[in-house]
Amino acid sequence: MAWTTTAELDEFDEAAEDFRSRVAVTDAEYEALSRAERARAFHLASVNELAVVQLVFDELDLAITKGLPLEEFQARVAEKLTNAQRLGGYHLETVFRNATQSAYNAGRWHQMTDAEVSSSRPYWLFDAVLDDRTTEHICRPLDGTCKAHDDPFWLTHWPGLHHRCRSGIRSLRHSAAVRHGITVGDPPGVEVQGDFGLAPPLQRDFPMPDRSKVDNDVWTVFDQRRATDPDNINDDE
Repeated sequence: MAWTTTAELDEFDEAAEDFRSRVAVTDAEYEALSRAERARAFHLASVNELAVVQLVFDELDLAITKGLPLEEFQARVAEKLTNAQRLGGYHLETVFRNATQSAYNAGRWHQMTDAEVSSSRPYWLFDAVLDDRTTEHICRPLDGTCKAHDDPFWLTHWPGLHHRCRSGIRSLRHSAAVRHGITVGDPPGVEVQGDFGLAPPLQRDFPMPDRSKVDNDVWTVFDQRRATDPDNINDDE
């Protein structure tokens, strides 16, 4: 029942825009943020060299925009890091899976909440990948949950819900939702991991990096991205 995203699309604009709204921060800075702030930050576990975080961020941006596969992302990052900066293959894969799926699911939110789409397909269905890697206490019991698109349930149970989460959300017409069965109440006993699960509307504010710790070239790129933000919610001038 799972939907997948492939590299066949030219560009997934909504996903790319969501990812670019994040700010690269060190792991130490990330740990000091609130849960809501973390939703708008990008970090690498155990990495406190901002140049490395920014490099991986830029390569993820390219992968999300162009639909590049994991293997090409890993090769591009490895080519640009020195031996002292190397990141393990498992670490990079987790970063890739988390970032790309988060961006794709955010893009899906923006598409499915469009007024024309939500009026014709007003119900959403939680769609987990069911195999031996499915989380037994998170995604498996949520699979098949069907609720109205404006039900507050989605605000705190939006995938990804854990590291390497592969779940997604499908929109349904009212007739399809009735045939499937509309869920009454919330699935019991499901606890979302750590900083996961916040839907895009709850991910508004994001932290400003410490300029004294940022390379001038990196800050220039950041300023360029901020200038294209129509809301410019972090304008500190």
